[in-house]
Amino acid sequence: MALMVLLSSGCGVGALRSHDPEAAARALAVDEAERQRFAALQFLTSGPGRPDLLLELAGLADRIGERSEQRGLPDALAWARDGASYSWFAARDAATVGRPPPWFEHARDLHNRSVLRCLRLAEADEPGRDPAWGDRLASVGIVVDPSATLGTGGTADQLLIAADHPPPRHLTPYRRPGWGVPLIAGRRGWAGRSPTDAFFPTRLQVPATALLVPTGDPDGGRWRDRPSSLVLVDPVDEAGVPIAPGLILPLAGDLTAPLQDQARRSWPDGLGWLGVFDPDRLAPAIGVYLTRPYDPGKIPVVLIHGLYSSPLTWVAMLNELQADPVLRSRYQFWVAFYPTGYPIPYSSSRIRERLRALRRAFDPEQDDSAFDRMVVVGHSMGGLVARSLILDPGDALSRAVFARPPDELDLAPMPQAALRAMFRTTPEPAIRRAIFLATPHRGSRLASRLLGRIGSLLVRRGKAIEGLFASIRDRYGLDALRPFFRGRSITGIDNLKWDNPLLRASASAQTASGVPYHSIIGVLPGTSFGRPGRGTDGVVGFTSAHLDGAASELVVPHHHMLTRLPEVIAEVRRILLLHLAEADAPAPIAGRLTPVPPLLR
Repeated sequence: MALMVLLSSGCGVGALRSHDPEAAARALAVDEAERQRFAALQFLTSGPGRPDLLLELAGLADRIGERSEQRGLPDALAWARDGASYSWFAARDAATVGRPPPWFEHARDLHNRSVLRCLRLAEADEPGRDPAWGDRLASVGIVVDPSATLGTGGTADQLLIAADHPPPRHLTPYRRPGWGVPLIAGRRGWAGRSPTDAFFPTRLQVPATALLVPTGDPDGGRWRDRPSSLVLVDPVDEAGVPIAPGLILPLAGDLTAPLQDQARRSWPDGLGWLGVFDPDRLAPAIGVYLTRPYDPGKIPVVLIHGLYSSPLTWVAMLNELQADPVLRSRYQFWVAFYPTGYPIPYSSSRIRERLRALRRAFDPEQDDSAFDRMVVVGHSMGGLVARSLILDPGDALSRAVFARPPDELDLAPMPQAALRAMFRTTPEPAIRRAIFLATPHRGSRLASRLLGRIGSLLVRRGKAIEGLFASIRDRYGLDALRPFFRGRSITGIDNLKWDNPLLRASASAQTASGVPYHSIIGVLPGTSFGRPGRGTDGVVGFTSAHLDGAASELVVPHHHMLTRLPEVIAEVRRILLLHLAEADAPAPIAGRLTPVPPLLR
């Protein structure tokens, strides 16, 4: 009878591997004894009220499964399933008879260890493999919960173990202990599957926590007749999972590993430099990208990188901001990408268009009020792009570039529309606050010096911009343009020159009424020479970064690359909390679970 139960549960005994016959015999005896006890105990679990037996079954399955895995036996996956399932049954039944017992954490550890073994044996964490891990899990009655989706209905095709991907030293790892195995859930090949795919990175990697939930009751082992579910829970939005009336299990989570893995895959080193010197090559990638599925009711924060950079510059700040339980419950963080070799008006027009397209894709009825409380954060040149989105310049920008109104230029419809998008802008109504970090509102002297001039000469000018300005010069002559723009079309580096009339016009133009903005400025010690309002961060001077009318201004003793600085991140956090209070943002979406302690280091 015992052997029949063992075979029906998928837990047969395989040949032992040992060069010591006596040791092999002893191991076989222990293994057989534990399997016999496991088979016998199953018959005593036909009803609730015996969590002690269920916990013992979980422990036996864990030990037998570990040995089977070490010996390469085919039944190891089935034993891992049993260890996870019986530990879940034990926790659930203990909750129905009173307060969780002292061994509750032991049940959690057994569950987590068994789920981890299931994932590894199914090879769900193997990079580059075909997603056949789901079939391997199904072979022992484990199905992946179809509600575990990423973004617009896509199911994860890979589950990386978060613990296998520790973050670099400059990132604080934010993890939370609890039930489940923290994962990096990923999916390949988004392009073309849905209209919303354009707003996700090619490879979306998000936090998930895996639990294995059996169906029904232990019932003498007959629970295996129905599938168990590998449930993937989002640790960003969920702090716990209900297991019984009145009991919510604290959910394990790792927010840092998925963020770092996403950045590594989507924004590799060198991307920022390529965007400066060969912008047309990266033109198709211009856009605004979600770092996780769109979440209605959460306020968007759009982070815009600077010159020679990419969204990689924001990883440390994102890591800290999303670890804050208040911020992650009320905000969703997006990143913009643009090749910084393009002139700022062109990049701004493209980012503006992508923001509008994003809303059409995710909020076509425009009934998500949180979308209309958007915050933009820009570093360096990205601050100029961010400010352009809230600028109300009238015709000041076009007058700075053209000697005659652009509307009087008889151009084809597409070039005319491009000119209007670049130089006749209006504030984006959805943006209600802006934060500028080390932003050269009046330019940088480095752009006019030898290094800047050489860099400008090396940039491959965008064909679309070069062609637009060339067509105007050819048809109307140089007199149609201001002197600064008569020789050739401008680059991103040219945008930062102190004598650029377009930059001057932007700096003096008014921002949208009722949209507060904040400045964070770096000043290296010893560069102000004792004069208030002076100094530089090595790239941008204080007088260029300062804006009258700012709702707040923080000066930090640091160089230009200050996005990782704790004081800067703390100031951005303060401003975002202020934005929640002033905007009277809605309460968290109904249906959130009772919170448990936040992620810990």
